[in-house]
Amino acid sequence: MRTKMIALLMACTLLAGCADAIPDPEDVYSEDESIKKAWVKLNGNFTLTSTDNNTTLLYAPTITIETNTTYGLIEISDFNYSAIHLSFEVINNTVKFNNYTFNMKGYFVQNGVYMQDGLAPDFGDVDLHFAAFPFDVTVEYEVVYRVWDGRE
Repeated sequence: MRTKMIALLMACTLLAGCADAIPDPEDVYSEDESIKKAWVKLNGNFTLTSTDNNTTLLYAPTITIETNTTYGLIEISDFNYSAIHLSFEVINNTVKFNNYTFNMKGYFVQNGVYMQDGLAPDFGDVDLHFAAFPFDVTVEYEVVYRVWDGRE
């Protein structure tokens, strides 16, 4: 047992400086040579309408940012959306329209983890997450993201 411990100690001593041999990427590539992933802006909209006079919550359709699940790691820079609710009242035979707008910061979801920005926790698709609404709305959204695919 003692000879095994001495052999292990000697091997560790010989390998102690090997980590210093791995160069930093900044030492190998100049700023001009480094690969910058382009940001992609995704815009869209959808309308949610109630079929039962707004007695239940209205949920957004699933909107997925898709990548190759083997290589794609998604980084979200910004995700915002606006919900516009158009309502009206009839007062003395006159229709009065009211527009209500809600500007919200969105979340994205991957494997049950909710995040607002940064890198997704795992490779693969992420879903955009919107609030549920108790009234008819039109939602306009914008998400800025990029995919780190691990390939040059």
